[in-house]
Amino acid sequence: MTFGREKKRAGIVIFDKDKPIARYVIVELKRPRLKDGKEHLKSYCNATGAPMGVWTNGESISHYHRGDPNCFEDIPVIPSASRRLTGILTKRWTMQDLVMKDKLVNKRKSFKDLILEMEGEALAGARVDVFEKLFNNYGETRKIELTASRLSICISSPQGVKLFNSNLDVVDGAFECLVNKSGKG
Repeated sequence: MTFGREKKRAGIVIFDKDKPIARYVIVELKRPRLKDGKEHLKSYCNATGAPMGVWTNGESISHYHRGDPNCFEDIPVIPSASRRLTGILTKRWTMQDLVMKDKLVNKRKSFKDLILEMEGEALAGARVDVFEKLFNNYGETRKIELTASRLSICISSPQGVKLFNSNLDVVDGAFECLVNKSGKG
């Protein structure tokens, strides 16, 4: 891929079977931390127009749909050759799906990591104190105003997490990261 004068290589590029020159999925393998890897993956997907991306470090794995150029929505899997992306984006989840595809188990992520990733992606540049907006609203009518694509990130990120019958430490860790410094006092 060419970025200005610089040429870079993605880990793996999968082309669209119906349009052999169109990049369909880009896989980033080089960066061990999700935040760094996701930034590279986003730049590759945006530069090529690829609608999907995957990041993995060999231990954790994340699948993304690039809806808007700067909004990457978490998806449970990359579609097989016989399925389309729209089928994954519109599929309704069942309890069995949730148990089988639980992100905390299959992607080896903590709920805290998912919340921090969602916060970073959905509220990037918004300068919003998430805890204050969500938990200290006290019945005010003002809402957090997000674009539809940013809101879809907030919905898709925790969508594949099974919290019922989970250890409460899972929720405690996520809540701790949301509480601001004054709230912790």
